[in-house]
This record gives sequence, C-alpha cells and structure tokens, in this order.
Amino acid sequence: MFSAIQFPLQGHAIPTPPNETLATILAILSLVFAAAAILYALLMYFPVPAAVPNVASSEQRTKGLDLRVEFSSKLFDLSLLLLGAIWGLVLADKVSIHFQRWQEVVLFSTSNFLLVLSMLFHIAYRLRLANMIWDLAPSAPPATGASTQFPDIRNSFLEFPLTTQWALFLAALASGFFTILIAKVFGGSL
Repeated sequence: MFSAIQFPLQGHAIPTPPNETLATILAILSLVFAAAAILYALLMYFPVPAAVPNVASSEQRTKGLDLRVEFSSKLFDLSLLLLGAIWGLVLADKVSIHFQRWQEVVLFSTSNFLLVLSMLFHIAYRLRLANMIWDLAPSAPPATGASTQFPDIRNSFLEFPLTTQWALFLAALASGFFTILIAKVFGGSL
C-alpha cells in the first residue's frame, strides 16, 4: 500500500503517502493562502491617524464595540486551539515528524506562522482600541447632558488589525486543515 524511502543514516524507512501530487497541491495552496493573507496585511496597513476618529457615544455603539472585541477574542481562542491541536498531535507522538518532504515542512510551518500572526493581530487590535478609548476619555467628568466621545470602530485604523486577524486566521485554518489531512487521512510522515 505505502512505498517507503530508506534513509541509510537513520536505519529505518519512512512511509510516503500514496498521492504525492495531492500533498504538493495542498502545500502550494497553503503557500498561496499565506502569501495572500500577508500581502493583504502589508497593503492594508494604516498608520496612526493625526486625530482620533470619533463619534458620539450610544448604547448601540457600545454593544457593537463589545461584539467586535468578543469576535476578535474568539478568533484568538480558536487560533490558540488550532495551534495546540497541531502541536498536540506532534508532541503526543500521534504523528511522527520527519520533515523529509518539503510539503510537510511547508504545511506545518505556514499553519504555525499564520496562527501566531493571527494572534499578534488580535493583540494589535486590542491595543489600538484601548489607546483610542484612553485618548477620547475626558480629563474631567462631562457636564450634565454633554455627549461623551466614542472611537469610530469602523475607521480603517481600527478595522485593519481585526480584518487582518480574520484573514490570517482563515488562511491558517486552511493550512492547518491541509496539514492534518495529509498527516492523518492520507498517512503522510508528518
């Protein structure tokens, strides 16, 4: 069923998956997804604006902000879970890593790299949001009837880290799925 590659220095054979072409296609797809997500992050980068974009505070805007922060936190949690699942397979000796095939290196590396970047963009999003809220906070209590300012969460400065986190997570999800597919379903040596 499996062919085997004999490595003289290691003294044992490493099984290769029956469909080398599929592994190559998935590795190339993983690289394309990674490149697209990183290119998006580079092209969509927005520097700190001169003035903090703001809007009047309202209950709906506060709820919207809470939902966006919760969404970003869930993506962070899922990234951490997927990263743990990939490494859990490796550390529990459920999947033996040999890194003899370039496809395995590409799949494993891109999924880990994209997941870590996704988590870093969550931190960037939370930091930008916290800084904007801090900058908009009045130094003295507002007068009765005065509206408080609220960061414009749809501004590109704040939107950038969240959408980039989402793009990196989706690319990492695909790459991680390909890694597990090759390792567990198709019996790769990953």
